[in-house]
Amino acid sequence: DEDENEDEDENEDENEDEDEEDQEINNNQNNNIMLIANAKLEASLFQNKWGTLPISAAFEFPIPMIPQQKNVEEKMTTNRIYIIAAGTTSAFMKFYLFAQDIKSIYYLVELFIDPT
Repeated sequence: DEDENEDEDENEDENEDEDEEDQEINNNQNNNIMLIANAKLEASLFQNKWGTLPISAAFEFPIPMIPQQKNVEEKMTTNRIYIIAAGTTSAFMKFYLFAQDIKSIYYLVELFIDPT
């Protein structure tokens, strides 16, 4: 009887571990941001928020080739990220972008593409 109880305890522990793993997977899936199509944001509101919000994250990574501005704009729009302003200088391309999720949270982004 003692051996049977030990086997049952081990099975319960294994099931708990599997349940925890399933819960972790579900939590990770729930952390995905679901952006809405055709989000709208007035340029003046973007500018006001941009000036008052702290930087929440910054990333830098190399890209294999420098895209054309229109290609960046098309790719962003296809992925529900919209452009408030964009421009090109001799040094880089610069974009101000926004998106809105299904919870009505806005995401504001400044994107630099440096050809060097």
